[in-house]
Amino acid sequence: ACKKAIKYLDVAGAKYKIVRLDDPWEDGNPIRAELGKKVGRSSVPCIFIGGEYVGGFDGGVGDESPGILEMAFKGTLREKLMAVGALDA
Repeated sequence: ACKKAIKYLDVAGAKYKIVRLDDPWEDGNPIRAELGKKVGRSSVPCIFIGGEYVGGFDGGVGDESPGILEMAFKGTLREKLMAVGALDA
């Protein structure tokens, strides 16, 4: 799902930062544990837009964080990316 998220963010023309949690694993696991506490889910990708958790690629933990795939289908992904300056106008 991480590669799919990157692909779709690229298709959208978004500027983003990747924080790898698997290289090395021993450094990434504590971060994943903290993400789990913060957002209720420790799976990756864990996507934030403008500091707000929006879910992963195809899911999240609720209506406020449905994942970028659902946001794209609903037409809210580009709007959110534009609002935080992650897309060129």
